[in-house]
Amino acid sequence: MATPANQFDRVDRPDPASVTLALGGSDAAPSGTVHGPSSASGPGIALGEDGSLSAHQAVAVACHLANQLGRPVVVMDPHGRWDPAWGRLAAA
Repeated sequence: MATPANQFDRVDRPDPASVTLALGGSDAAPSGTVHGPSSASGPGIALGEDGSLSAHQAVAVACHLANQLGRPVVVMDPHGRWDPAWGRLAAA
């Protein structure tokens, strides 16, 4: 899981070489999706597209997947759903 010592890069669109965490939902019920990484053979993994992952769950899934694949996590957060308790969100 992410901790305040973790740093994540904010992006405007998915990065095919990274695990992309996209935060959305409402203020009352923030949610998230996890994508990637994609390759020449296919679009990659997509989790939570049905709204089934809370933002907190999506962060945990993204971090776990990135650790398993040895890839960084990047974050799309157009509505400001990022919680600083998950780590530092920096401009890419």
